Order: sequence, then C-alpha cells, then structure tokens
Amino acid sequence: MIWKTRNTQGVTLIEMLIVVAIIGTLAGISLPNFMTMIKNNRVRARSVALLGALRNERSRAIALNRQVQMDIDATAKTYSVTRVAYTLYDPLSPDLFHPNILNTEPAEMLLAATPFDEGDWLDQGVEISPDPFTITFTPSGTINIPSVVTASVKLEGEHIGYEIVLYKGGQIGFSRQ
Repeated sequence: MIWKTRNTQGVTLIEMLIVVAIIGTLAGISLPNFMTMIKNNRVRARSVALLGALRNERSRAIALNRQVQMDIDATAKTYSVTRVAYTLYDPLSPDLFHPNILNTEPAEMLLAATPFDEGDWLDQGVEISPDPFTITFTPSGTINIPSVVTASVKLEGEHIGYEIVLYKGGQIGFSRQ
C-alpha cells in the first residue's frame, strides 16, 4: 500500500492569531515604559541644552575678554545674554581718581528671550537659585554670583529631574536628581 503524505506549507489562521495576540500583549506592556523613556529623554535634552548654553557663555566671556551676563527667567523658560558695558581707563593717567578714558563699549544684547523648553516638556517646572537668576561670567572664567557661593537651575519633568550647579570658581556641574 502506498501512503500519500500531505506536504503542508504555511501557517494556519489559529497560529497567526496566537502570534498576533502575543505581539499585541507585549506591545501593550512595553508602550507605557517606552513613552516614559521618551519623556525622560526630552527632559534630559532640555537640561543638556541649557548646560551647553551656560558653558558657551562662559567661553564667550573668556574669548571676548569681556564680562557676559546671563539671565534665566524660570516662568517663561527663557534666557537672555548681554555683553556688559566696558570702559578702558588709561593706566598712565596722571590723575588716579579721574583717569583718562581710552575706550568705551556700550552694553550689547547678544541673545534675547531664547527659549530652552519649546515643547513644554519640563512639566514640573524650573527652579532657580538665586531668584532672579542673573550671573556674570568674567573674562577669567569665574562667575560673579550676588551674595552666594553657588547658583543652581533645577529642571524637572514628570519622572526625572536634573540640576545644573554653577560655582564661583567657574565650574559648572550637572547631575541627575
């Protein structure tokens, strides 16, 4: 007797539905974690961008050999940068109390109300210290902070937060909260 065997190829509908159900269950479980990861990455990106802006302005003060002032507005989530007015006095002037002026440069607005959180991902807010946050970077790289040793900017999202700390000596630190 000759037995004929069927050579079946492909998958059945039941097998396909089981695979689709497994994939759907795994996607349903991982989707909230994926969305949280995206939100956390956007908060980190905003924090790193502001950290870069602070470091850039410190470098600008050193490169220009001028004081550069940075103001952060926590409610509007913006920052402004100004080159401070500068007067060069004659060191060889005969009158020490009223020296001759060799050169003057007026203050110049370099950046005005630049947003650092355009998509409003810092939903828990921005906390600054001191308030108002006005820091002057000196030509030597140090930071003039009125009456405090350090200044900080805390940026918080829904599940994560970062803190940027500025020290009078010029160091700018970055840490996760």
